[in-house]
Amino acid sequence: MIVFACPYQASSEPVKGLRPADSKEISVSGISLYTGSYALLIGVSDYTRGWPDLESVPFELERVETQLQEKGFTIVKRLNPDSGALKRAFEKFIGDYGYDTGNRLLFFFSGHGHTRDNNRKGYLVPTDAPNPEADERGFLRKALPMSQIIAWSRQFEAKHALFVFDSCFSGTVFKEKSIAHAPKHISRSVALPVRQFITAGSAGETVPAQSVFVPAFIDALKYGWGDLNKDGYITGMELGYYLQTKVPGHVDQSPQFGKIRDYELSRGDYVFLDKARQGQTAVIPLAPETILDRPPIPHQDTIPTPSTPRVAVLFAENFTESGMSGKTAQQRIVEKVKHKGLKVVRLSSAQQKRIEQEPSLTNELATSLRNKVEFLVVGRAVVRSTAGYRGSELRPRLATLEYEVVRTRDGEIMVSGEALGKRPHIDEWIGGKAAIKQAADSAWMEIAQAFE
Repeated sequence: MIVFACPYQASSEPVKGLRPADSKEISVSGISLYTGSYALLIGVSDYTRGWPDLESVPFELERVETQLQEKGFTIVKRLNPDSGALKRAFEKFIGDYGYDTGNRLLFFFSGHGHTRDNNRKGYLVPTDAPNPEADERGFLRKALPMSQIIAWSRQFEAKHALFVFDSCFSGTVFKEKSIAHAPKHISRSVALPVRQFITAGSAGETVPAQSVFVPAFIDALKYGWGDLNKDGYITGMELGYYLQTKVPGHVDQSPQFGKIRDYELSRGDYVFLDKARQGQTAVIPLAPETILDRPPIPHQDTIPTPSTPRVAVLFAENFTESGMSGKTAQQRIVEKVKHKGLKVVRLSSAQQKRIEQEPSLTNELATSLRNKVEFLVVGRAVVRSTAGYRGSELRPRLATLEYEVVRTRDGEIMVSGEALGKRPHIDEWIGGKAAIKQAADSAWMEIAQAFE
């Protein structure tokens, strides 16, 4: 689990060493979950290049440290790292504890964050990163991109990891699925691998220097308030849901939560035991599941009421060399949706034309379709021709496919991303269509998760 907040401290030297904690094996109904529990706590409060200091961070980090020790975690803490020390802190922690499959990891960062490129790219800000408004290139050289943290989370082998960010960047950095209702009781699928994320805010929001998110996080664990179904366990999904409903009542921010867009790393759920269960093997009645490996239905509360969900599909398509447009991506995704047994609802030509001309109207369109479809799949495919092969008329055609799946009842972005396809051909149209199909097939692996 990783938690990030916005604090400040004067020294750039890390707090040395480990804080020992009880590392007893944790089991649920005879299923071994964790053989070790380790948390990396990083606080940045003393900024040197244009960012405001965050004086509450050290105190907040101490409270988090105390609570996690009570939950059986061994703590590694670093204060005010510069860009090099920040990266090394992650790499060393992962190297020390990330390759034991029985471990659960928690990463907590408290400090400034920043989002750029239309809320697509997020960064953690170390002490020596300049303010991007004054020196954007310098900022990019020093800041730690969220894409690197996502990459690390895919590489290490610990069973469960939870990332919690109380930082000033948009929750849309992740765009993962979340649930609309309180989580169900714990089941055997909890033991499967997972990478989960909780952020303090969503797009367009800023996180206050005096955090509400961090105290709510601590109280959820300390008093068991995050145990929504009162079964003696606080799962990552329960914790996310609790924070999402609790924090907005005290400050103008909306926490977001979800799982990584990777099927193999999204099937389980992070688990905290309540105080009464600490240090013992817990046995509870599990929700019905017959075998451990059975793939669960993640976030099944997001499945709409109709037995066969209705889906509208709309993709714009452009060939940059000739200026031609087409429907290859849309047709390919429609085929995939139908093959999955879902019902495709055709949009009017006026709706298609409007969204093609103004992609920013996606949310407005989703709202207008609320009574007609449960999901809207939208995107844009662009085909470019790259340099040809020496001595050949063949030219590689590169297709870039951006996509989103929007749940119409509340505008939730269930899945989003980008896929690539590349096919060589003399003819731009033929090669481009083949490249789009390849990109669409790759994108479908992510899109399909919205309907699980």
